Amino acid sequence: MVTAYIFVNLKPGSKSDFSRESFSKIKGIKYLDLVYGAYDLVIKVEVKKLKDLQDIIKKLRKISGVEKTVTMISIK
Repeated sequence: MVTAYIFVNLKPGSKSDFSRESFSKIKGIKYLDLVYGAYDLVIKVEVKKLKDLQDIIKKLRKISGVEKTVTMISIK
């Protein structure tokens, strides 16, 4: 099992248009929260393989309003 935290920066002005539904459709996302600070979203992902994590990151980057992602893999 691979657990990772993905931090997302949204494009300026897109935070008001944010829709959880765009993200919740992606299999493997276990938790998502809007935050203040260096990032706009924190996403917890749990998948079976690293390849599945890569696929999720690609999908996230295609969502309208997503500017940048930073991923941290848990080393339990």
